[in-house]
Amino acid sequence: MDYEIPPDGALHVRVRAANAGYMLRRWTVDCSPDHSLKDIEYALWLPDPLALYGASNAYLAPGYKDPRPEGPARTIKAL
Repeated sequence: MDYEIPPDGALHVRVRAANAGYMLRRWTVDCSPDHSLKDIEYALWLPDPLALYGASNAYLAPGYKDPRPEGPARTIKAL
């Protein structure tokens, strides 16, 4: 209600790539490829996780997996 989400149910927000991971973590958006985070705080999900590809802090986004097979394995614990 605070963000006046349109009838299609999708809120489109443009942010700088440098802020994307921080914002998605703060809003607890599920960024996993299959939307598999089941905790109650992940009521929102990112429809296209590849939108984060190339963002330097994408690994901060909850559930984000680097699409490259040789991508760095980074585990982020709860803040």
